[in-house]
Amino acid sequence: MVKIVLILTTLLLFSAQASDLDSTSQDALDKTQALMKSHDDRQKYIEANPEAQAADAKIDALTGDQKTKDEIYDTSSDIFSGVVKGTGGDVKKQQELLNQAMNDPEGFFNNLTPAQQQQIRDIASKIQKSSPPSDSLH
Repeated sequence: MVKIVLILTTLLLFSAQASDLDSTSQDALDKTQALMKSHDDRQKYIEANPEAQAADAKIDALTGDQKTKDEIYDTSSDIFSGVVKGTGGDVKKQQELLNQAMNDPEGFFNNLTPAQQQQIRDIASKIQKSSPPSDSLH
């Protein structure tokens, strides 16, 4: 599950840059979430952005199927919204929070909403079920 949290955090790091957000920040958040949730728009962005390509490749290696991949992007979008709102749209604070998450994924996970934690558990379970058994267990 830590691997999933790290991938979600990586996705958040390449996403577009609260209590209450000003209209410009809210518009940017809405556009970012729409981008992350739209397969076609997301693919165009990924093709043009090397950092996004690297994050997307990690997801491909982990999931192996488009449905789970889309779930990861959708969950990342929801988490990103909370990060943006929780920092009042302050990009510097967002970056600090996400850097902390990279260093302490479990702490980051524990600060997510129960619904977000469950989404991550569900994704991790799907990935674990679809992964071949490890030879190290034999």
